[in-house]
Amino acid sequence: MIITIDGYSATGKSTLAKILAKKLNYFHINTGIFYRYISYVLLNNNINKIENAQNQSKSIKDVLNKTNFDINRIKTINLKTNEIELFGSQIAKIDFIRKLINEIIFKIAKESSIVIEGRDTGTVLFPNADVKFFFIADAKIRAERLAKERNIDNIPLLIDKIKKRDFEDINREIAPLIKPNNAILIDTSHITVNETLKELEKYVYK
Repeated sequence: MIITIDGYSATGKSTLAKILAKKLNYFHINTGIFYRYISYVLLNNNINKIENAQNQSKSIKDVLNKTNFDINRIKTINLKTNEIELFGSQIAKIDFIRKLINEIIFKIAKESSIVIEGRDTGTVLFPNADVKFFFIADAKIRAERLAKERNIDNIPLLIDKIKKRDFEDINREIAPLIKPNNAILIDTSHITVNETLKELEKYVYK
């Protein structure tokens, strides 16, 4: 069984995907972790700009061919730095990197039932998924969540960053963020994690 959770940043996708996967005893996949991991690898190989990545495709492919993509190992690395996240959102625009990550994900999905979260899991990766969700939430509430998570006081700055990220996600050329066909819309603005989980379970068990 394949369950996809797409949506905007800081809407609770990761939290709910992890909890739901654990409850169902499914494999949890966060597509973003692969982009951050590739960013981490490339930065360690002195490729730190999108222009360099575009112009050095052969050398990047050589590096990635030698890279271990074991998901359990990747989860042990700290990938939540600003530099990694910013570069990760840039390299997500590179077609051959997206194809590589998609191949890794397809292999995992063949071997087990999954709950997968990201921006295009129900549109590009698994358009025929058994259950598809799409998360939204108010930008101010999302900013408050990020502020609490990262211990940041500047809410207006976070709102601006969130809106910029939303615009980029919606308008990117490759796999833009859109609500997948037949996806169930979940607004997490004013509901708790447990309430959201019950809502997801209702559709999954149905």
